[in-house]
Amino acid sequence: MPTMCSTIARGQLVGDTEDFINGAPAGSDTQSGGVSGQASSGSSSGSKATLHDILADLRGSAPLADVLAKHGLVAPGDRVYKHVRDEWFTEGRANFWPHNDNKEEVVRHGLAEAVALKIKHDLPIAIIWVCAGHHFQVGIHRGAAQITVLILTPHTPHGIGQTYSLSEPEDLWMVGPERDINEIVREASLISHNRRHSNPKKEDCERLATAAPQDIYKARLYRSRQRRTSS
Repeated sequence: MPTMCSTIARGQLVGDTEDFINGAPAGSDTQSGGVSGQASSGSSSGSKATLHDILADLRGSAPLADVLAKHGLVAPGDRVYKHVRDEWFTEGRANFWPHNDNKEEVVRHGLAEAVALKIKHDLPIAIIWVCAGHHFQVGIHRGAAQITVLILTPHTPHGIGQTYSLSEPEDLWMVGPERDINEIVREASLISHNRRHSNPKKEDCERLATAAPQDIYKARLYRSRQRRTSS
């Protein structure tokens, strides 16, 4: 089987999570109510969750799907909730990466470290999902203008959980030799139910330079519109 090309993604849930964290007030660590086994009460009472509330939730032991639901980013039991719980983290036949251990703990602690840096340095967070290699890790970089979080995973298997049309352009681009960019287009067309919205569309590919042995291309990436439906 040929090796898949590396690619990057964000998606609606990543964008919503990023916006939620960046819009949260700092608060104070004495106000956070995180309890082992359940999410803190920062937003369930109607008040706006603070960064310290979010940090307490991430450092707790409640499942991340429940933490997202508690903050209104998913609805309990809906398609996106199940996607996070089953395809990303729960060990079972629906899981994208059954051979990688401690996936939820890796993401939980990686995001917690990023939020802690945000509290300390008052910088926005940007989250990127990188599909490449065989490992499941989180990388964090604190620059002068933002904190960048890279969620590094293997590729998702074709045919498992890929239920959304890739129909919305992202502010993400890949640059590479023509063969690799064509492979990204081909792979995306295999997982998109609406083939008119492959990721990226061929017309979103642009040749940047003529080179030997392959020309260099740029491709805009697409994301799915993740509708909240119970199933």
